[in-house]
Amino acid sequence: MPNSLDLLDANEYWISRNESQINAGQDPISDTLLASAIAGELPSQDWLQVLLRTATSSNTNVSFSGGNKDIRYLLSTNLLNQTGLVKTTDFSRIQTRLNLDANISKKLKVGSRITYSVVDTDAQSTNTSNFENNGTSNVIKKALLSNPSEIYIPVNDQVDDDEEDQINPLTYVNNNTWESNLAQFL
Repeated sequence: MPNSLDLLDANEYWISRNESQINAGQDPISDTLLASAIAGELPSQDWLQVLLRTATSSNTNVSFSGGNKDIRYLLSTNLLNQTGLVKTTDFSRIQTRLNLDANISKKLKVGSRITYSVVDTDAQSTNTSNFENNGTSNVIKKALLSNPSEIYIPVNDQVDDDEEDQINPLTYVNNNTWESNLAQFL
């Protein structure tokens, strides 16, 4: 992902955490963990890279019109596809419009406007808290504050079924879906 924030890696995180614990009068982290962090040996995870993607959008329009002095028509179709910045967020809409105008006589004209649209939304709530919303429950903020030493393991790559599921920013997104399919005829 271009223009990503430069976050602490796992090594920098544990060195900083050790300093903060000492400054707070708490026990430092283990000597083994600190030595590995100083040597730069700890694996690291950038949670923004796991959670976000490059968003794309495409918008296509096609229309046909014609007629003569007594009857005119317009048929148009629009297709909009968008992928969201947060993974699994998508939006698509297809809309078709038909306009018909006819001169029945010199004094009577009739017309019709018919529109049909289908909207498909796969949205995610960015709220990760079931109990309170104090400004810290945003999924992007969770990604920024998550421990970079907790490595993301895709579900199909997990080998031990006895292990507890990982709770990380992507877990919140995958378990908090809202899908909407709407068809309108006007």
